[in-house]
This record gives sequence, C-alpha cells and structure tokens, in this order.
Amino acid sequence: MKELEVLASKAPELRKRVTVVTDKKELAKHRISELAIGATITQGAAQLWPYKYVTAVLEDLIKAGKLNLQTNTPVTSLNSPLQPSNGHEVLLSTPRGKLRAKHVILATNGYTSHLIPSFSSLIVPTRCEMSALHPPANAERLPHSYGFVGKTVADDDYLIQLSPSTDATGKIRPGRLMFGGGSPYHTYQRSGISDDDIIDPGEANYLRKQLLEWLQLGGDDKAEREQG
Repeated sequence: MKELEVLASKAPELRKRVTVVTDKKELAKHRISELAIGATITQGAAQLWPYKYVTAVLEDLIKAGKLNLQTNTPVTSLNSPLQPSNGHEVLLSTPRGKLRAKHVILATNGYTSHLIPSFSSLIVPTRCEMSALHPPANAERLPHSYGFVGKTVADDDYLIQLSPSTDATGKIRPGRLMFGGGSPYHTYQRSGISDDDIIDPGEANYLRKQLLEWLQLGGDDKAEREQG
C-alpha cells in the first residue's frame, strides 16, 4: 500500500488505473492463489518484445537507405576527444579498421565499462535468470502479466505469456510462460558478472516450480503439481 501512496503523489493519473483486490473469490477470478494476501490490477498495461521491435525498425531504415548496419564488427576501444581541431571527434577501433564520429551512442548495457572504464562503478552487470515454461496442457491463456512481491519473493519476479505460435506442422502452440527472477535463490555470484552462458541451479530450480504455488494456471496443472 505504501507503493500506491507514493504513486498517488507522484503520478495520480496512473494511480487511478490501479485497483487493489483482497477478496479471495475475486483473486480466484484472476487465477491468483488463495495464499496471496492481495493483488493490484493495472488497466492499460502493455507488452513489448524489444528484439522484434528493434529489428523491425532496423529493417525499415536499411530498406529506406538511411542506415548502414555493420554486423559482426564490435568496437574494441574508443578514444575521445582527439585534437580540438578535428571537431572533438571520437576514434573507434574495430577488427575491420578505425573510424571517426562526432557523436557515439553506446547501447552496451552491462558491457559499457569495457569501453569506458570510468563507468565501472556506475553500470554494474548483474547476471539474472529467465525461464520459458510450457503452460499445462489445455490451459487457457493467462489474462494478465504479473509481478510478484512478498516476504519470500524478490521484487524482480515477473511473468508474461508470449503470443500463440504455429509449428512446422501447422499446429497452434500456446504461448510460453516467460517467468524471470528468483534472485534470492542464486547459487553463483551475480553482481559484476556479465557472462550469461551459465545456468544458475538455485534460481533455475526456483523458476521451474514457483508458479504452481502462486497461480492457478488452468488446464492439467493438477498433474503438474503432483509431479512437483
């Protein structure tokens, strides 16, 4: 409730879109476990698939001749500024050569300090876990996206369901449940780690099981619960 009070003071129009639900029967309508104390429902929330969005924008710009995209060409270092006489250009080094630019945008997330060491204490990579779970057989699509908060839950647990897809045989497959979080259950070090090739066994085990405790996924989820 404290978060809603802050929201009301900072963004009252957004607060009007949030409904607090504590009634057990009402929670059940939203397929939330009876173990939950309550829930907040936000009207007008949206989902965005960043990869699809960015690649679509890039495709349009390339077709329009407004973008020169050089793939597999990582910038290994940059130096700025150069001599004042050249307009304070930045020198970028790549395996294919060097180039100069007056303006450079770093879309490097947790890898930023590799190019600008002074950012090492400002942008710290932190390894997290994400799962893509098959919904139970015959389960209807979830009505909402979810964020989970509680005494035993980290504030970064979240769930969205992808849109249905069609496989090679033409059969429609229900969207996978994209469930991420579980940071308190990590086995390996997280902070300062940018390598995401390793699956953390503690977080992975948590993500495989926890949804069955929180949500009524529908379909044959009873069998899923009995299997553990």
